[in-house]
Amino acid sequence: MRTLKEAPYDQHGNLMHYPQDDHRRNPETGAYAVVPPDWRPITEFTATLTMTGRRRGWSAAYFMWTDQDGHEWPMFLADLDHLIRSATIANGVVTGTWTVGKRGANFGVRYVSPAEDDA
Repeated sequence: MRTLKEAPYDQHGNLMHYPQDDHRRNPETGAYAVVPPDWRPITEFTATLTMTGRRRGWSAAYFMWTDQDGHEWPMFLADLDHLIRSATIANGVVTGTWTVGKRGANFGVRYVSPAEDDA
């Protein structure tokens, strides 16, 4: 089994559910530039996430969460099941330690444990 080392982020710092190029238009020239995902090392992090909705892609349904800095984090249904069984969620908000996982070609955030100050 391969160890997942990097995950794709968009130009705004949101975890991409599916890695794909973006196209940005230069306002001065009108030309478009291809911008690939920003591949970042996967590390555990502490954050407070608020559930903001759900989406359906080509190959997966998932829930969307937003952190305290406004970044978006997709979450697979199986990982939501684990979160519900493992954490305290109050009004759609949960604080904890998180990591990024992959299922097929898609990426999503996963709950690891309560935040250290909550443990």
